[in-house]
Amino acid sequence: MSKSTIITPLPNHAHASVATYVSGFVISVALTVGAFALVMAYDASDGEILNQRVLVVTVTLFAVAQLAVQSLFFLHLSGKRSLRPTVYSTMFTVATLLTIVIGSIWIMNNLNYNMGHDEGSVQYIQDKENIDSSHAKNH
Repeated sequence: MSKSTIITPLPNHAHASVATYVSGFVISVALTVGAFALVMAYDASDGEILNQRVLVVTVTLFAVAQLAVQSLFFLHLSGKRSLRPTVYSTMFTVATLLTIVIGSIWIMNNLNYNMGHDEGSVQYIQDKENIDSSHAKNH
């Protein structure tokens, strides 16, 4: 009674050259410096150069591009069949992290909204929920 197990070896990343790592590093530094320069220019101009929304969207795009560069040049993730399990596990990890982060922000925002008890917060909730203040005091 012998069990045969199939063990797939890890992919060999010896094919990555120094030029690949250097170009990935240069692109990563350029994206980092670009995002930093945008934020510093926005701060120095007191918001006259860029709108805050445009800045946030642009820096987010730089972050997504940075993620792609890191994944392709350093983690060697690609669409090759041999690397699909690695890509799937990375996608699952990202989905799990997004669920945790977004869920935590949602819960904290909901707690902040519902737990505020000073007069301004109560008035804000009554206005937002269309609650008549005289009706709320009688009950």
